[in-house]
Amino acid sequence: MHVPMSVSMVTTTRPWPSRLATICALAALLLVGCKRPPQVALHYQLSEGFDAASIVRIETRVAVAPGDPREFTADQPFRIVDVGVGYEVHDFDGNGTRSLLITHDASLGYGFAARFTFTLLPPIGDAPPLEIRARAFGAGLGEVLAETAPLAALFGPGNALELPLVDIRCGGKAACAGNDSCCGDSCTNVATNADHCGGCGQACGALGNACSGNACRCNGASACTGSQTCCPTGCYDTRSDPFNCGACGKACAPGEACVAGSCACGGQACAAGQACCDGTCTNGGCACGGITCATDQPICCGAFCSAPTTDNANCGACGNTCSDPLRCEGGSCKCNGSLCGATDSCCANGCKNLQTDPTNCGGCAVRCGDGESCVGGRCRCGNSGACGDKLCCGSGGSATCVDPAMDKNNCGQCGKLCAATDQCSLGNCVCAGTTQRCAAGQTCCTNVGCYDLANDPAHCGTCDTACAAGTGCDAGKCGAPTMNTCLAPCAGSQTCCPDKGLCVDTLTDPSNCGACGHLCSTVTPLCCGGTCTANSNLHCGNCATKCGQEASCNLCGGAWGCRAPGMACQGPPSPF
Repeated sequence: MHVPMSVSMVTTTRPWPSRLATICALAALLLVGCKRPPQVALHYQLSEGFDAASIVRIETRVAVAPGDPREFTADQPFRIVDVGVGYEVHDFDGNGTRSLLITHDASLGYGFAARFTFTLLPPIGDAPPLEIRARAFGAGLGEVLAETAPLAALFGPGNALELPLVDIRCGGKAACAGNDSCCGDSCTNVATNADHCGGCGQACGALGNACSGNACRCNGASACTGSQTCCPTGCYDTRSDPFNCGACGKACAPGEACVAGSCACGGQACAAGQACCDGTCTNGGCACGGITCATDQPICCGAFCSAPTTDNANCGACGNTCSDPLRCEGGSCKCNGSLCGATDSCCANGCKNLQTDPTNCGGCAVRCGDGESCVGGRCRCGNSGACGDKLCCGSGGSATCVDPAMDKNNCGQCGKLCAATDQCSLGNCVCAGTTQRCAAGQTCCTNVGCYDLANDPAHCGTCDTACAAGTGCDAGKCGAPTMNTCLAPCAGSQTCCPDKGLCVDTLTDPSNCGACGHLCSTVTPLCCGGTCTANSNLHCGNCATKCGQEASCNLCGGAWGCRAPGMACQGPPSPF
């Protein structure tokens, strides 16, 4: 199969021709000896043992190689070049750079094999170097089954590129969607899983009881360090902390020290209810300035008795002061009940690391967007900055910002894939060039609408095949004259249009609005209650959508929608 790069491209100094590259026909090759044209033959190869029948679609992204000044200059709508094969040009990533997307789609009739070839021909002129990557999708939402790495390619006589599609399913069973990674034989979100935090096999263990933003955390704050253990109230060294001695929450008697995980007072542990006074266990309080400290203030700090578990001036030990907003709880200066680490700050919701916490990034309560991480106190998506009103899709350094209003690979949400013949408009997958969402059994006819090719006489078998007047369409084939009757009784509110042999709903069908054959105009394109109606605040994009008091109906990116004053237009870019 030979398909030219039928798009306009430019350098920084002169435009490229917009016409298609010429392919030498076989007859011309035999008669006049036409030279072999420059090309890139893409040889797709599935991994050994991969079942081709599980593939629904393979998408191949063709971009100008990084660093080359040339670029695609105009959008191209989806064009079918063979059964189940088509291509289009758009700014798919919303970053201002267009690329070519080639689609092989089983739902449109393409039959996949373990190895197949697609040949790409260049535009006329000095062709640019390319970067090419392919992905194979299954039937699940956003289910990537296999992919290639980005590969470099050059046009030239007989040039070819091997595209090994490596099986990336987890355990050979399922593809990991969204931000998940395959750890062992299961898909795992390494941004939140404490057993695989930031990467497969990276367990938090005793240093953290949770994972957030690809980082281990103890009670929402930073992970513990060194010999510390994550306890319900914070990080403690259980070998030396007298309030968590040998285990979380195991407190020594007042005045005792914790040595190697054991409480000691002059070489032994005091019994329950005793206090340690100058290395001696006593049943009473310690002497302090001529008095004996009571059990509720058991230690002596200078000339005053103190409660080391609650005294902000002597927290845990004499002279250890807790500064606001910290409070002495359980012998430690805590923030809302938790012990903050050296790199943490005290926020209203506890100890937080403002350098790494995506819910408190750079400041308390400063939340990053979904999928973004906090690096150095700034929200980031992959290797770029924050996404703003866009979505961060992907994981790790490969995550990218996408516009869910128009990205057909992430339409409305990360991983939501539109069909090859669809486009993404305002976060919804619609038939390309229209505002229609195709129902089950319907096919998108680009720039026309959704039709049941098995039964529609105006689009019978293919989008462009119309049956003769008076004949019907059965199983995708035009039949004999219908003798002024439909092939089957019309259901519900439908009416039989005899000249077409078709059941239609004249209350809603803009091609038969109010009566068979009554076609609504572009000025009044909607059929509402059997009357051709213009788009307005009462009927915006369809008959059922009514704009509220703070919004008005207007056209944006080829689609009608209700928008508030000042709301940015989100839709496909202009083709020029």
